[in-house]
Amino acid sequence: MNHTLSRTGLYFFAACFLAWSLFSPGGAMAANTTINDNTSGPYTGLYGNDGTATTPTADTYASGNMLVLGNGYTGPTITDTSVVTVAGGYAPGNSNGDSSSNTLTINSGTSFTATGFTNIYGGRVAAGSGNAAGNTVTMGDFTQGSGNVVVYGGRAHGSGNASTNGVTIGSGNTNDFSGIYGAYANSGNAISNTVTINGGGQIAFVNGGYSADGNAGGSGVGNVVNISGGNANILNGIGGGNSNSGSSGSASYNEVNIGSGYTGTIGGNVHGGWVSGGSGNAEHNSVTIAGGTLQGGAAVIGGHSTNGAATDNTVSISGGRVAGDIRGGSTTTGSATGNTVSITTTGETYLNIYGGYGGG
Repeated sequence: MNHTLSRTGLYFFAACFLAWSLFSPGGAMAANTTINDNTSGPYTGLYGNDGTATTPTADTYASGNMLVLGNGYTGPTITDTSVVTVAGGYAPGNSNGDSSSNTLTINSGTSFTATGFTNIYGGRVAAGSGNAAGNTVTMGDFTQGSGNVVVYGGRAHGSGNASTNGVTIGSGNTNDFSGIYGAYANSGNAISNTVTINGGGQIAFVNGGYSADGNAGGSGVGNVVNISGGNANILNGIGGGNSNSGSSGSASYNEVNIGSGYTGTIGGNVHGGWVSGGSGNAEHNSVTIAGGTLQGGAAVIGGHSTNGAATDNTVSISGGRVAGDIRGGSTTTGSATGNTVSITTTGETYLNIYGGYGGG
């Protein structure tokens, strides 16, 4: 006997399952769950908290929300002339609440036609001390307009931390991005965030975890960028973890891994960990390259600190092509110790190779 479940039947089953999971004693405790695959709109924003274009302001936190756009057939249009926000979960920061364990999935059929910026978040905290933790974004292919699209797994705008967030660019994606962050923290720490890329068109830059005034990575757990396949053109480089602190923020245990299945080009430096300004150190960061082509003198640097020490950083190259310098660790004014470079390719010519490069 052939059993076929209609789309109506699927919706009924999904609704029953969600009701059971949300309200039964043993079910998932998601604050709100939204599955959006309709043709209504266009929207100037969309939030998993309530599935509308209205920015949630009454919520103190956003936890366990799920927003799915597209699903392989006609999906919602996200359009505006200025700034558009799409978020799996949004915490307005009115009670220092967290944005945690939210998921945003964008499938084919979704259209972003804004002429300004479209900011995409797995989870976002708009202000205060709330943390952005455990949020994810998964990007399939979508219809794209002339505007800029920036993706954040998690974003903490206040003093909270951004940790264990992730972004995945699927193998079927051919879109252009103005930036991809596993997570971004304003004054908190960015720790254990991940970007995974298997597709994409032109990408301005990729960063696993960025802190404007805190640490990027720490205590043996850093941020990671994994590029396994595809042929995306990454214009301005890749960073595993960046600390832009003007004080003592550090970058430690961050990674960039570029696999042999990646056949695209990279137009800027590739670094595991980077500290700009301040006295923070770059320690135990790494870059591994097995594929891709670095162009225009782009360098590979395990870890770099402007004014601090560069210690125990590594670069390993087993494939791909590198046009610029290769440095295990480097510093502008500090000391470089215990850094290593390993190259196992043959027949390649490299510009300069430094285990450690110290300016102090």
